Amino acid sequence: MPMSLSHKSVKKHNKKLPANVTKNKILDFFGNQGTSSKIGKKARKCGFVKRKGSFQPTKFAQAVITAVGSSDTPESLSKICELYNVNFEGKMQIKPFWNRMSSDECVDFFEYILEQSERTHNDVSQKCAYAEGEELIQLFQKKGLPIEDIYLYDGSYWKLKSELADVYQGTRSQTKIKVCDGIFDEAGDVCFDEVKDAGIGLQTKMSMKTGAIKTVVLTAETANEKSFVEVPGKDDSKALMLMDSGYFSLNLLKDIDTNGSFYITKGRKNCAAVISDCRTWGTYRKIAPKAEEYNGMKVSDALIMIRQNKQNIDFTATFKTGLSVRMVAFYSKEKNETVLLVTNINHEILAPKLVTNAYRVRWQCELCFKNLKSGSGLRFSKCTTNLNILRVLIMSSLCAYFLKNIAANFLSRMLKNISFWKIHVKPSWFNDFVKAFFNCNLEKLHDILKTLKSRSTFVTKSRQSFKKELEHRTLNSVLQSIRESLMEPIINEENLSA
Repeated sequence: MPMSLSHKSVKKHNKKLPANVTKNKILDFFGNQGTSSKIGKKARKCGFVKRKGSFQPTKFAQAVITAVGSSDTPESLSKICELYNVNFEGKMQIKPFWNRMSSDECVDFFEYILEQSERTHNDVSQKCAYAEGEELIQLFQKKGLPIEDIYLYDGSYWKLKSELADVYQGTRSQTKIKVCDGIFDEAGDVCFDEVKDAGIGLQTKMSMKTGAIKTVVLTAETANEKSFVEVPGKDDSKALMLMDSGYFSLNLLKDIDTNGSFYITKGRKNCAAVISDCRTWGTYRKIAPKAEEYNGMKVSDALIMIRQNKQNIDFTATFKTGLSVRMVAFYSKEKNETVLLVTNINHEILAPKLVTNAYRVRWQCELCFKNLKSGSGLRFSKCTTNLNILRVLIMSSLCAYFLKNIAANFLSRMLKNISFWKIHVKPSWFNDFVKAFFNCNLEKLHDILKTLKSRSTFVTKSRQSFKKELEHRTLNSVLQSIRESLMEPIINEENLSA
């Protein structure tokens, strides 16, 4: 079930953060974003509500989104039903609740709610750009990259119940054998049954301009990640695309380059391309091969030598197809292995160390997955074998993700170093926030956000360890490294310090 979540451009925001949460700021930020009446009309239009009664579709939606958005919620539909009855004075039993959740009309209903949540998220994102992402883009622009955004591509996967394997095939589809208890064949031997493996994934594109997921597509675990990459056209705004080795494809890289955008992706260690124009840029040993010794060598062979000599090199690699790319290979002391990065950015624009640090930014996409799975109940979908219920739960998880991001965006106007992680995984405020948001209760939104703001340690980032900062494993340390590089001239000599 594809779901496309587009984001509009983000305007620059005032760097001087206002001090207080006021009702005027709430009104300016949220406006008339209430969707209760719209949701009620949609429920009737799509047939989710067919006749007058005690059932309230808006409160039903709020209960589902609140349940999956609470990280401590047990994985069961009965818990959602209980939440609906307790919080909204409902009297629904689990069987009628299951029938509601499993209907086609419920899927249409939640698709509309997801669209509304995503649209609201886009609107409020324009009022407060993601400060770290905006600065990162500006730093790369100063280095000579004509980009308007940085896109992070990645896929996240989790297992489902085996009954859904025909729709969402897992990567180990025929490796499980199950004993059929109490069933024997004609010879009296125990019967066995093959259990297929089911797995589902989200193919995502994150924008560093907004700090949130831009597009998401729901696929089987066996889907080809490369087919979901959206390459900016020649007339579109240029972007820097960061991808892991699962997206490595010569055709894709050529397409990105031809259309004028840029990429940094992780290469494969069995690469047979031939090295030329090699430069060394750091070593952990006093005696190591010179750069010219790598020229003419296969990349796969060079990576072995790099690991043995604990050396870093920057070179051009040419494939049999004739495509030439720049590669940066370095020895990772922490993991005792070589890492290979592929890019189309000239070494005169980004030095090798900057290429490696820029690629570390891709980890921000993993943090989004962490927020979705641990904070917004994405794995909650493992509790069902019904396809419609599965889709409703996943859409509800995405809604919870957007709503929590909306709260984080508002608080970022008054507090520095907002922690999206803390906001996503500490949702004691989330139930009241969902109710107030859906009903456009500005008074209640004011009280909730004012309370969160007053507890700054509850919503701001904790101090990172010195080791993480030193190894450039935080976004702030990457930004600092790029800031420092702007003060240094570009040096094209061998044995630069890594």
